[in-house]
Amino acid sequence: MSQQINNQRGKGNPFLRNGTWTYIIYVNDVKPGKKKQKWVGGFPTKQEAKKALEEAHAKLKLDQYHAPCQQTVAYYIWDWFERLHRPHLKRSTARGYEVNIRVHIVPAIGHIKLDKLCRQDIQMLSDGMSKKGSSANTIRYVLRVLSASLNDAVLSNIIKMNPCKKIYVQGTKFKAKVLNEDQMALLLKGIQQSPILLEVMLAGTLGLRRGEV
Repeated sequence: MSQQINNQRGKGNPFLRNGTWTYIIYVNDVKPGKKKQKWVGGFPTKQEAKKALEEAHAKLKLDQYHAPCQQTVAYYIWDWFERLHRPHLKRSTARGYEVNIRVHIVPAIGHIKLDKLCRQDIQMLSDGMSKKGSSANTIRYVLRVLSASLNDAVLSNIIKMNPCKKIYVQGTKFKAKVLNEDQMALLLKGIQQSPILLEVMLAGTLGLRRGEV
């Protein structure tokens, strides 16, 4: 029986694995002339797996095949940032990327499979940030980071296209509130034991822009 299953696997025929049906397809490796196995599973029936295998073979012949991606957006973008970009960015720029990913991107769309991410998901990310009071510039910055990561996913043949295109951005307009000398003195007195005392002092006394803070 085990020999029969091995023979089926060798031919790429769907086989039962952990309660669902799986097929094996041979795709081009990064090394020219080499092939590698791709296991694609999770099909509830043998017929569905067989149909998917036939479609995959047809796309291979047309050079249009993209293996199903098992990575979530969160897994991919953290790997993209930590492995490929953090080492080459200035510390301040890397901090901005990290905040965008941790605070905005991952909570909103991190759970979505990378190859299932669509423009509507990203529009919801933009709209959600706007509703929470983010400025248009902040939203655009987050989208730039996300789009850069997705461009690399396209170049790496992980996804077919970058869905982070023509996203409508409607952020809240920032209105600065200037403190007078007495108000500033009262604020500093009230945060003497706060971990952000230094940041507030720098922002309030040096006239730093929000991005610099």
